[in-house]
Amino acid sequence: MYPLKRFIQYLANLRPSIKFRNLFGILPKYYNEPPLDYSVSDLFFWRSDEIWRTRFDLLNLPSILYPNKNISDRVTLVFYDQQGHEFLRKQITIPPFQTKAIRIEDILEGNSGFGSMACFHEASKSSMSAPSQTCIVERGFTAYRRVTDEIPLWSYVHGAAYVLAKPPDHEEVQTTRRNLDRKILYQPQLSFSDCDGFDLIYINPNNSDLAVKVRLFDNTLQVIREESEVIPPRGVKYFSLDNKDRTIYRVENESCAYMLRPFLLKYYETHFDIFHS
Repeated sequence: MYPLKRFIQYLANLRPSIKFRNLFGILPKYYNEPPLDYSVSDLFFWRSDEIWRTRFDLLNLPSILYPNKNISDRVTLVFYDQQGHEFLRKQITIPPFQTKAIRIEDILEGNSGFGSMACFHEASKSSMSAPSQTCIVERGFTAYRRVTDEIPLWSYVHGAAYVLAKPPDHEEVQTTRRNLDRKILYQPQLSFSDCDGFDLIYINPNNSDLAVKVRLFDNTLQVIREESEVIPPRGVKYFSLDNKDRTIYRVENESCAYMLRPFLLKYYETHFDIFHS
């Protein structure tokens, strides 16, 4: 029975089988699992201009996984613009058990605007006495503030989902997402009736262009408006919505991406808040 079970598992994990499972929602498998020595990262949202500042706190993750070893962490930051084009890479070494706060505007080399960012961690092979038993995954917090606020506090949000993977000692970056042939609906579980305006910020995690449809609802859950955009791979789309009349109560989005959670940015009279739902 055991060999038969293994054979069935083998058949179920063939590429055509996974495509069939994902299409009909039968034990779907939305991710390509990278090898254990790869580094995995979310795609984080960055924004840097005359008003906005972004900060990312780097932590030596290999030191946490292997506390008995004196491991330095070689971090690679990869920056993409709003169209998903890579324009900058930075390598930073974090000493054992240390953290380093990165001000994004300090390392953008004169670039401004907004886009996405990945962060990959890598320990030197000489410091590892045995093969890694897990991928090192960066799902940390990004902080934002506006210099125009009377009290410019940092507001934090974590990454949305595993998106990119990078092999050790190589430059190429690949997606962990599988392309889907069916649309998936995502509904943030909160009300927008408490703020004058808000932004929906979407990052495309797929390797191909992603069509996203956003629907806005009133308090009776009737559709007020629909908006559609096509986002390039690793690109970012900003939906800025005025809600001074408090007519927008709920939102939802539909796309061929698994769990496409937007960054939600709510504006209030004295401050803003950014989060996922």
